Amino acid sequence: MQNSKDMGYNNCTTIKGPSSVASTLGHDTEGVTSMQPHSTTLDPFWRNPILPDRFWDKVDPNGCVPPHCRDLGSCWVWVGMHHSDGYGYFLTDGRHVRVLAHRVSYSVLVGQIPSGFAVCHHCDNPPCIRPTHLFAGSLGDNNTDRHNKGRTRANVGLTMA
Repeated sequence: MQNSKDMGYNNCTTIKGPSSVASTLGHDTEGVTSMQPHSTTLDPFWRNPILPDRFWDKVDPNGCVPPHCRDLGSCWVWVGMHHSDGYGYFLTDGRHVRVLAHRVSYSVLVGQIPSGFAVCHHCDNPPCIRPTHLFAGSLGDNNTDRHNKGRTRANVGLTMA
């Protein structure tokens, strides 16, 4: 997995918590001393009882504020189990079924995910599960969003002259 700095995320996927979790995910935590403050007490989604405590216990609401969309506020970072690509997953059905944590967050707290759609991140932070950072979109929508943010493989690392 590429380091978030290499992808232009300014350590947006850096998480608080055990360094073993951060290093397992390939995140660079060196030099990170604090995260942006959060306002979870005003967010109606935070610790919504529709989701079990064992879900919320794996969420750090003190994630970074994405530099390209500061108006979104801080990411809610999944600190539970992760795939190698950085997306978190949650075990359901008696710990037998793995589901992506951001899809659980969206489908339970926002609404049904249309068939064939992905749950995309406005914040571009794979472990983020904050519902206001997520949107349902087709593969084309996700590709357009990535391109508009200058994150296509050809654009990563380029600067405007």
